[in-house]
Amino acid sequence: MTSFNTAFPTTKPLVIHYPRFALPAEHDGLPLVGMVRNPWDWYVSWYAFNRQPYVFDMLFEVLSDGGHSDFKTTVTSLVNLGSDDIESRHYRNVLISVFPETLEGNRGVGLTKDCIRGFSDNETGYCSWLFERMHGDVEQTDLYVGRFENLERDFLDIMEQLSVAEHDAIKNEFTRTDRKNSSRHDYYSRYYDDELRELVLEKIGN
Repeated sequence: MTSFNTAFPTTKPLVIHYPRFALPAEHDGLPLVGMVRNPWDWYVSWYAFNRQPYVFDMLFEVLSDGGHSDFKTTVTSLVNLGSDDIESRHYRNVLISVFPETLEGNRGVGLTKDCIRGFSDNETGYCSWLFERMHGDVEQTDLYVGRFENLERDFLDIMEQLSVAEHDAIKNEFTRTDRKNSSRHDYYSRYYDDELRELVLEKIGN
């Protein structure tokens, strides 16, 4: 974010993890740029981040049973959160009871009671649901999506497609600054057994 702010000195962050429909009306019609991450990697990163002692996220707290559940148990619950099975419905009811009513001031996971009430989908896992919620229909012509694994290159390519004047400034900042927020966990494939790997694949969605 520091590099981005340097290249775009007038940039002002609006919200964190908010849905597309919550963007201010004055930004309607502008291109939307997003990054999609390998879902197997995303779930590992989500779990590892929330396991840190200084992080408190109610979604993780509920689905990990207060941090006592292991990776497979916790991520299985997250992948299946929208499903119609008894356990998933139980977790959604708990989240509805503890999540805020509105997005205002909600700088954490960015979910409300109504968000969870509206998440009922046996086919789509949480990661895919969250991406669609934040970006809308992937077929929209105003949506530009890069891959997280190629973040700098893909982001620069998108800036070039959009003829963004600050393209070279962004490129210079990427070159000048060290990479931040590097993951501190093993390669993601080591966390999965065949059952969980297949579950994530099944729930990627259309």
